[in-house]
Amino acid sequence: MKYWMHGITDADSHARQLAAAGFVSVVVRWASDARIVREVGMDAWLCGSGFPLIRDDDSIKAVGLDGQPHVWFNSASPCAQEVREVSLENYRRMAESDGVTGILIDGCRFASPASGSEAFLTDFSPHAERRAEELGFDFTSMRRDLGHAWSVLQRAFSPPAGRPTAASGVPIARVVEAIGEYPGVLEWLRFRRTCVSEQFRAIAEIVHGAGMQCGAYVFSPSIAPLVGQNYAELAGIMDVVSPMVYRIYPKAPGIAALNHEVAAMIDALVPPDSESRPAVSAILDALGYRGLAVEPTAGSVRDGLSVPVVGLECSRARAALGTDATLVPIIQLDDPDLRGAIREVESSGSDAVNFFKFAEDWASCIGRASAE
Repeated sequence: MKYWMHGITDADSHARQLAAAGFVSVVVRWASDARIVREVGMDAWLCGSGFPLIRDDDSIKAVGLDGQPHVWFNSASPCAQEVREVSLENYRRMAESDGVTGILIDGCRFASPASGSEAFLTDFSPHAERRAEELGFDFTSMRRDLGHAWSVLQRAFSPPAGRPTAASGVPIARVVEAIGEYPGVLEWLRFRRTCVSEQFRAIAEIVHGAGMQCGAYVFSPSIAPLVGQNYAELAGIMDVVSPMVYRIYPKAPGIAALNHEVAAMIDALVPPDSESRPAVSAILDALGYRGLAVEPTAGSVRDGLSVPVVGLECSRARAALGTDATLVPIIQLDDPDLRGAIREVESSGSDAVNFFKFAEDWASCIGRASAE
């Protein structure tokens, strides 16, 4: 299994250490670091943002169903033309760097559940309305149906007073019904996917035009559709796809981390009481996560999912991508069972494993994993 590392803090020293340990690629912040990485025989990658918050201005922020502007992952509205153009210009500058093998795209998506329900249920800004009209989407239907469906789902996962949910399958059946009753929800998801894929294509065209490889940090397959990322489309755009498969990320809000994203979904839909377990089980079952949390509660999920979830998500990514892109999942360097996580990546048919993120004790982490 080939090893990548996300980040270094002292290029002169750390690049040589990683090369000596057999690493093949390092994702760096600066072009000057890329040159050093290349000199010691590794591939250097840069990384940029999809929809950066270019200034703290409500006029370029995503807007929720509540009518309020929201910032998520230091990002602005993915529909704002100015934001998209600044992002593309940033990639043009990065593509002029010497000694760089490729450029990874991060944050090319809409808000996720871990950013909060209000941010997740976006974007309904004037930028989004114009973009929807340009692309042929029914903006009014999206806004109306998403609001209705969200209320229906919250009721579906809330048992009647004094009575637990009858069976774990009931809430999921109601999810299907809600989508059928409110087609604007699917319109909203397709709109997100269309906007994100368009930006991926535009950036990839710039990067490929400079003779470099292009890759993307993306959400795990189970969560990706919610933020507008589609693996089948990515397979035709990207040279490298790097799902962020963090199963036991310790810090909140834990954006992209499976434990925090799934816990956020549970928090948004399921009342925090002793009768909620069947509803939580329904959510875990729908994701294929049965048995991957110690118990079916938001707190247990947030504390961490078990190691097999890494292999599950990596295998799903491999199946969705086929052989059209190099699959390099990124996992936690501080995973308490790092060896187990690496084995899961290996067994999934992935091409390499990336570690998030560089720390001064990286060698001991890898050493412990190799020794186990």
